[in-house]
Amino acid sequence: MSVKIGLVVRTHEGRYVVNPDYVEALRKAGADPVILLPESRQGLSIRIRQLDGILIPGGWDIDPNCYNEKLNGSVGMDDVIDALDIDLIQLAHAQNLPIFGICRGLQAINVALGGSLYQDIASMVQKAHDHSSGKHTVRFDPKSKLAALLPQEITVNSFHHQAIKRLAPLLTCAAISDDKIIEAIEGESIMAVQWHPERMIDEEVQFALFKFFTEMCIK
Repeated sequence: MSVKIGLVVRTHEGRYVVNPDYVEALRKAGADPVILLPESRQGLSIRIRQLDGILIPGGWDIDPNCYNEKLNGSVGMDDVIDALDIDLIQLAHAQNLPIFGICRGLQAINVALGGSLYQDIASMVQKAHDHSSGKHTVRFDPKSKLAALLPQEITVNSFHHQAIKRLAPLLTCAAISDDKIIEAIEGESIMAVQWHPERMIDEEVQFALFKFFTEMCIK
């Protein structure tokens, strides 16, 4: 019996799109990706009952209205995608369905569960690195679940200008960069990373995240 993992769409030029890197990574890990499109919250609640887990991928910024702040650096917002992510995360969490968040996905999980974001790291976090391009190291909390899976310190890619400001009460920080930006979080049946492991699945350390998540989804 295959492990069915919902993969959430994004929009581009008026079309729903899916990055094939996520599809390849999930399939390589032994999972069967199932595309999730925008629909009513009730419809999503019914649909995810047929799934074993959900992957919330990268994408543009979340509207700061979702965490009760005014616009101050966020770009590319899409109300339909914001609602899709937040509804799915809250519904999946209520059903104890495993969730894996990547980049925006990490941020969406934090917002959906009551946290907030730095809308622009460069202008809001003193002495922060340039997280919008390149690579840097992250260090894992020895007490985290991910620390048992990965080396204590790894090098990751970095393609984001936003980050967690206030961590949601139900989540814990699993890893940080040396400028104190939260790079990974965990919760009950939740894991999320700020970098893009789907772009590095040829590296065993990065592919291990997809294997671990697939194992989380096996009931």
